[in-house]
Amino acid sequence: MKDKDIALAYLNRNRILNIGMLQVLRRGTAEILCAYENGVYLRDTVSDAYMLSTDDAAAGIEWMAAFESRSYSLMQICNKEAVEHAKRKYGFETELICVQAIYEGQGASQISDLTAEGKETAGVKEKEDGKDGSGISNPENPGKLVICEPDDATMELIQHHYDKISEEELWQIRRLHNLYAGYLDGVCVGFIGSHLEGSMGLLEVLPAYRRRGYAVELEQFMIAHMHRQGLFAFAQIETWNEKSLNLQKKLGMQISEEKVYWLF
Repeated sequence: MKDKDIALAYLNRNRILNIGMLQVLRRGTAEILCAYENGVYLRDTVSDAYMLSTDDAAAGIEWMAAFESRSYSLMQICNKEAVEHAKRKYGFETELICVQAIYEGQGASQISDLTAEGKETAGVKEKEDGKDGSGISNPENPGKLVICEPDDATMELIQHHYDKISEEELWQIRRLHNLYAGYLDGVCVGFIGSHLEGSMGLLEVLPAYRRRGYAVELEQFMIAHMHRQGLFAFAQIETWNEKSLNLQKKLGMQISEEKVYWLF
């Protein structure tokens, strides 16, 4: 068997937990470092994140050691013992503990033509009948937003309100056409995107527009956008973030019982 086939066979044993690694394999940006019956170790060439999933912590630790000359700066690990080793060995200062949320509902692969009316954004067409085509209903706010890629002025607004990633990374996400803003009567009310490694995120509704259902509408759009590209629509939610977890459940996302750990 080829390394990719071995990797897929292992990762699909626990598909929801390993969806992030399956994503980079699906989009063709995975450098497979180790692939065995007891685990997979790979690097995403877009984000430079090293990703490990294994049932055998000792084996995973050996795989990390084999490539440690690369000076690790970002890792996603699905084995707690391997996490603790990586923190001690490689000096990571930050640990994010997350669950996976994945949408696979009916209609998710379809998307209506979306346009930014009055916006000069290429490739974006008008919504029809107040729906985004994702197959997910939003009775609180049925299709009021015009959603499109942000212009430079909106990028300045996004940078002001979202400081969880660097400005350079934010602009890279935009260049990859994975950052979108929602407009109401020409005014940006919020935004969403997908991180470099392929998970949905960057969701923010500006304070004056919260509690109107716009977060649901923005994520509906992003789910459909991911499926339109042939990718998995998933998010990684920190375990303390009940508000975000409730949103994912409201949208019909499947939530993993096990956790993934980000180190940087």
